[in-house]
Amino acid sequence: MEPERMKVRLLFFAKARELMEREEEMVYLPSISTCRELKDLIFNVMFSKLACIEYACALAVDLKYVRNHDEVRLLPNSQVAMIPPLRGG
Repeated sequence: MEPERMKVRLLFFAKARELMEREEEMVYLPSISTCRELKDLIFNVMFSKLACIEYACALAVDLKYVRNHDEVRLLPNSQVAMIPPLRGG
């Protein structure tokens, strides 16, 4: 049985924003998945124009970074942000 889908805010930063030509989009994502599954869905299925930057982006869910094998639980109105690499300076 597939998990319920939640309406969440997907936030685009840096190169993702440039490729998408917008800062955010409301989307429906599975309420429970791994970060890896979520990234695959976002970068390769829903928004394939972002596939070229998938390797360089991290995901943050409700202001917390998640790693590839972490379980992600989304709630209604959760925020999922695509974070580009951070550079020191």
